[in-house]
Amino acid sequence: MNTLWLDILNSDWHDYRGSGRHEDRLLKDAWLINFLAPWRSSLNAKPLGKIRNALMELRSLLRRMIENYSVRRPIAKKDLDAFNEILRRSPVINKVACTGSDYLLKQEYRNPGIQALLSDIAASFTEILVSGEPERVKTCQNPDCLWIFYDNSKNHSRKWCENATGCGNLMKVRKHRARVKAGR
Repeated sequence: MNTLWLDILNSDWHDYRGSGRHEDRLLKDAWLINFLAPWRSSLNAKPLGKIRNALMELRSLLRRMIENYSVRRPIAKKDLDAFNEILRRSPVINKVACTGSDYLLKQEYRNPGIQALLSDIAASFTEILVSGEPERVKTCQNPDCLWIFYDNSKNHSRKWCENATGCGNLMKVRKHRARVKAGR
């Protein structure tokens, strides 16, 4: 599963340990440059501010969409229209290449740039909309975290983002300490 959509949603970071710290990683040049590395050749000479603004708009759109999708509410028509416009402007051309006896799907960009970046992220989210299971898209139950994740567990029982921040362990420790304190 392509997780570009999760990377963008989770770029709005909250300190899972409860300090109240919040960081919009899209505003951090180092984080943004690292995230943009796969598109570097197609984004050369594009101002970071313009790219950042486009990603922030897309993140807001994805947030609204995922909040509805994950609880099986219809996504607002205006949001679907905006999302489809991003997909419509995709500069991707799919080609099949033969390498010996194997075939590969290759993607090339016509007029690469910001639209290639946005459409790649939108396409990754489309995978979830089309073939995902809404009940598997969850928000970490640590109230200090708010990380979005896709629950790959067999019984759909995952509650915490665990892999990204260790919230599961932290919440279990907090629960244990609360029980011990209540027992005193």
